Amino acid sequence: MVLNADICTSCGNCQFVCPTAALESLSAPQRSFHGAALIAPFSIIPPTVEELLIWHTERGIRCVELDIETSPGWLVALARLNLRLKQLGEPCWTVAQPEEKPVNTGRRSWLRINKADASTASVLPARGLNNSSFALSLEKSSCYLCSACSRICPQAAIEINDEAFILHHSRCNGCKACTDVCLPHALTLTNDLQSGTTRFSVKSTGCTTCQQLFLTWPGGSNECPVCQRHAFGMREA
Repeated sequence: MVLNADICTSCGNCQFVCPTAALESLSAPQRSFHGAALIAPFSIIPPTVEELLIWHTERGIRCVELDIETSPGWLVALARLNLRLKQLGEPCWTVAQPEEKPVNTGRRSWLRINKADASTASVLPARGLNNSSFALSLEKSSCYLCSACSRICPQAAIEINDEAFILHHSRCNGCKACTDVCLPHALTLTNDLQSGTTRFSVKSTGCTTCQQLFLTWPGGSNECPVCQRHAFGMREA
């Protein structure tokens, strides 16, 4: 990957939307804050919801002191953030009008500008709330429990053992490796907010044809998927 420095605005948004956090070498944007509020100066390009979620979690930010007329893009970003926070059951952010402080024309005040007791910092990507912007779903009737999806998933978002097929939604980064490797297309991935886990019961049993152990759904076939596809008993013991 090549970064064109002549075009890049250093907004940092690519870092927070990258599903694999592959852009660690870039510097995250610096933001000013005071207490639980983000304050000016604001970037021309508004932040992503993913970045604001990290400010919500790590810094406890709950407000933006924002001039709506000069930073309309930030207002849109805040609306998107609050939609996500409502889904998560988290408190929403508010907008506060910046205070207009009287100007002291005295010589000392003019020489020493009285700045607010503010801090400047940045947050690191991939450290937000325990949730994912992707939702995995499984069509049990199509899945024959080959376990290819669980073996290829780099985030261990899919777990298959002798008792259960488990989808760990909060671990999914949307790479689509599982859906690409799934031959019967039993797995689907959507851009929906999801958290927690979904568990499906499975059982280990012996194939009545080849006698080998295999995983199946409760009430499923007594023949393994291979023997079911070979009508002439090619795997018979």
